[in-house]
Amino acid sequence: MELLGHEPHQIMGTIHYGAAWPQNTSDGSENFRLETGDFSDGFHVFRIDWDETGMKWFCDDQLFRETPASRWFSKSASSPAPFNERFHILLNIAVGGNWPGNPNDQTIFPQQMLVDWVRVYQ
Repeated sequence: MELLGHEPHQIMGTIHYGAAWPQNTSDGSENFRLETGDFSDGFHVFRIDWDETGMKWFCDDQLFRETPASRWFSKSASSPAPFNERFHILLNIAVGGNWPGNPNDQTIFPQQMLVDWVRVYQ
């Protein structure tokens, strides 16, 4: 799940795969938009179901993206690589970079991210 600060009403379910960065491929083409308000108005539940058949992204129990395993690949291993390896969860407030760009005079600081809980089921 990714959210850009200048689009606070929208999240993307993004997958990165293929070769190692910076030659990797990413796809965040399917997104979820709130009908009213933005994501900072309250808590939301984000979920990803991931198994050998693919991945499904949810926001507040609403499915908004599905990516079958046949749509990703790895330059260095056979399918279902790279998603057959152990992963870690990363929660952050990223600032700057190529996407969406560096802060400017319209950027509001300080920022905060509140996380109530994180669960992993296997």
